[in-house]
Amino acid sequence: MPRLLEFLQGSYKVLQHFGRKPGIFISASFLIIIFIGTILLRQPQSTVTGEQMSLIDAIFTTTSATCVTGLVVTNTAEYFYTFGKVVILLLIQVGGLSIQGKDRFAYKIGANYNRLLIEI
Repeated sequence: MPRLLEFLQGSYKVLQHFGRKPGIFISASFLIIIFIGTILLRQPQSTVTGEQMSLIDAIFTTTSATCVTGLVVTNTAEYFYTFGKVVILLLIQVGGLSIQGKDRFAYKIGANYNRLLIEI
């Protein structure tokens, strides 16, 4: 139990550090999501043939789904099994929420900047 508590305290300190630098936090979160998605899409359960997807194709597909561009290297309906389709769907959802979060953050910065200009 003490090790778990130490881990949580360390994680909290890291999040506090990123909280002061939102640009790094947003970039790091996208990289982590892309890394996890790449690992999941490379699993043999993701494809219909049961073969492992190539690393570059998995990275491209994951990045495209997370950034909500919709570009694919393979036909998603024919190449991916249910597990792979669910992974891609979740990446699209998480990416969409992240984009909305960035827009909200940019709006807040803009509103604060405008408020500062009015006060000056």
